[in-house]
Amino acid sequence: MMHRAADSGVIGVSVLYLAMLFAIVFYGDRRADAGRGLARRGTIYALSLRPT
Repeated sequence: MMHRAADSGVIGVSVLYLAMLFAIVFYGDRRADAGRGLARRGTIYALSLRPT
């Protein structure tokens, strides 16, 4: 019985995490459409780079 509660907690946290990611992307897209994109900031750009 305890496993079901733990599974529900993990699923809930996962859904909240995905919702947060979608909210961040939505916010960034809205700013970019308005001409105030976050990519112009050096810190944000540097954090978005992926090592090859």
